[in-house]
Amino acid sequence: MLHTEERPATKDIGCQTEPPERKSVGTQLSSRTLRSHHKSEAVQATVSCKDFGTSTDPFIAPLPCLSSTPIKRPSKRPRLEEEEEDIDPLEGSSMVTSQGSIFDPAESALAESTLMSDALFTSTQAVPKYIVYETCLMELFEDMMLQQLSQDKKVILGGDMRADSPGHCAKYGSYTMMDLNTNTIVDLQLVQSNEVGGSSYMEKEGLKRSLSLLDSRGVTIDCIVTDRHPQIQKFLREENITQFYHVWHMEKGLSKKIAKITQKKDCEKVKWIPAIRNHIYWTAASSKTGPERVAKWTSLLNHVQNVHTHEDPIFPKCLHTIRKTRDKSKWLSAGTPAFYHLEKELTKKTVLKDIAKLSPHYQTSSLEAFHSVILRFAPKNVVYPYLGMLCRLYLAALHYNENANRGQATTSSGDPLYKLSFPKSRKGECRARPVKTDATFRYVDG
Repeated sequence: MLHTEERPATKDIGCQTEPPERKSVGTQLSSRTLRSHHKSEAVQATVSCKDFGTSTDPFIAPLPCLSSTPIKRPSKRPRLEEEEEDIDPLEGSSMVTSQGSIFDPAESALAESTLMSDALFTSTQAVPKYIVYETCLMELFEDMMLQQLSQDKKVILGGDMRADSPGHCAKYGSYTMMDLNTNTIVDLQLVQSNEVGGSSYMEKEGLKRSLSLLDSRGVTIDCIVTDRHPQIQKFLREENITQFYHVWHMEKGLSKKIAKITQKKDCEKVKWIPAIRNHIYWTAASSKTGPERVAKWTSLLNHVQNVHTHEDPIFPKCLHTIRKTRDKSKWLSAGTPAFYHLEKELTKKTVLKDIAKLSPHYQTSSLEAFHSVILRFAPKNVVYPYLGMLCRLYLAALHYNENANRGQATTSSGDPLYKLSFPKSRKGECRARPVKTDATFRYVDG
């Protein structure tokens, strides 16, 4: 017989369920908590502190300036007096006493350095500070300058505008009028762009206001030296005022154009840029009339061909001695591409017209120096309200007028001092410039 073993029938049933939810709970501790704790025993340290007492009059805060342009604080500039008074003198000591029983040498060193910096900062409270009123500045500036200027028979003026920010969207334009005989600022006009319909019209408006003020004070103008702004040219021509151009602006523009000519094909031989620069200054300084300046200027085209006699009767020949040259390759020949492009650039109608009006003696380089002084009082990367900008300009003018004609510094033995400078425009060429004496600030006491 066969025996069969019956097993119970089983059936595997699998159920699929989601795993139980788990949540990781982490704690976030600072590095100071996780580090090993050390306790210093029998150590007692005393932090040296110094209290500064100040006695000030009640300060009335001015109303906030409402302006659509955000005002940002300049970098590395001293804080205002009001902000200095709000600083708690015990702020440094409270940082040290809050350490508790745990002593960290690194934090102690940081706290001590903070105390030292706070002490140095509070020491600036002893520096005298002044509240400047606009009316006082205007009265002081006009009384010092215009009264003396009105006594002269005829004055030679120089005018130029400075924008408050780089680019073609300046908000303010300050037009400066300088007496070139005495190298002093005689008038400042601050023009806002929305007054005249755009920043491109500010220079003309500033000149008009300045000339109107000088005329009302009885000042007689001999001539005025400016740049070659088209609106200024038209306005002075209509007012019958003699105008001359600053030579540096003319030389700078021509040098750039001639430098582009040397980059063209078959024009590499044009190596006359330094000589042309010297020639334009000599033309302006040695000529008395416009036709004489043009005759001397056009003689340059014959000179670069090694021809030193000219057809113009005003300037028939070169004044230098005729010398034999060793390098004959520098001379240009008529009909070559190099001479063609050079002649075309130097004899343009606009160039000859401007050459005739170059200033013979006085230039506006002093105005450029004054614009550099303004940067100390009103940097271009900071936005100021109208009155704030105006007062800063007057302070800059007072500072310049006091220190413009300083003498040259000397050594202990009496020898004059010079310093070497490397202007960017000269591309590596150095210049020796005299070192002036230290600036004075007597205008603050007046």
